[in-house]
Amino acid sequence: MVEGPNGPMYTRSGTFQPNRLGQVVTPEGFALLDAQGRQITLPPDAVDVSVLDDGSVNADGLTVGRVAVAQFDDPSQLSRIGTSVFQPTAGVEPNLIPADIRSGYREMSNASHISEMVQLISGYRHFEAAQRALRALDESIASRTSPRSG
Repeated sequence: MVEGPNGPMYTRSGTFQPNRLGQVVTPEGFALLDAQGRQITLPPDAVDVSVLDDGSVNADGLTVGRVAVAQFDDPSQLSRIGTSVFQPTAGVEPNLIPADIRSGYREMSNASHISEMVQLISGYRHFEAAQRALRALDESIASRTSPRSG
């Protein structure tokens, strides 16, 4: 959960960094929030910052906040704001769920390179077959309408 200009917004991106004020923010500058809607801010002299599996943000061994993780019953009621931030439509509330965070990992794509390549080749072959059929039909029509020599 991140702080947007018109209330909380939500992101699947786990890329955060501290800004000049020590607030933990997204690349777009939206502040990371805890379950109570407070910004998570690091002490100015923090050296060792870590995020635990339960969402606790620790700076030099002290917990400075806990990442709020939300889930929506109907994700289609979210509007995309920018590249990786979403805002719910009016009246839609998230369910705050226990955090299950894997710090230092990146979420994999939900696409399979192999199956996408197979679909691309299959689509290309269908296109070629349709193109050959149209060419044969065009030649057939042309041969019927051309004047006969004789």
